[in-house]
Amino acid sequence: MSKMNRKNIENEVLNNNDNEHPSPLVVELMEQGYISGKVLEIGCGNGNNSLYISTQGLPVLGIDTLHEPLREAKQKAEFMLARRGSCARFIPCDPQNLSHLAEKFDTILDLNGLSRLQMTEIQKYLEEINKVIEKNGRVILIADPDDTLPSINTFLEQLRLLAAQSYLVANNILVEINGLDFGLILLQKKIDNR
Repeated sequence: MSKMNRKNIENEVLNNNDNEHPSPLVVELMEQGYISGKVLEIGCGNGNNSLYISTQGLPVLGIDTLHEPLREAKQKAEFMLARRGSCARFIPCDPQNLSHLAEKFDTILDLNGLSRLQMTEIQKYLEEINKVIEKNGRVILIADPDDTLPSINTFLEQLRLLAAQSYLVANNILVEINGLDFGLILLQKKIDNR
């Protein structure tokens, strides 16, 4: 990958907004078995990641608040459905209000949601995710705090503390891409024995 600024790295590595391919990170997570079962992709954008995951045989629901990318994702899904007989579904949904989905998911994937939230909003966000995750489900989050938030290590530690009530932090990995730090957080839902 050529030398890039943070915005270009986000577009190429996390979102891969080339309108054709999934994020290389999603491909790697699939190959390593981190994405499994019924999948919810929060902030699905143009649908490339959700569509890729569905081609691997997993049921996927992609949600976003932006209407134009969702329209594009739905068009791609219709084309794919006609060619393959199965595909990801896409609906508008605010990730701060997931309870109306009336579904549970084994894997929840959010590649850029944390960078849009203030630290005070993350607890509510985790509570919403908790409403739609299956027992023993997995949440995959990317932490990309900008300069207004604490350092990435401090941010990851604060996220660990916020998640501790409902989740085990399975992995808390600091990834450097072209000199910029990203945090990959894998949360495993605690089994509620009640």
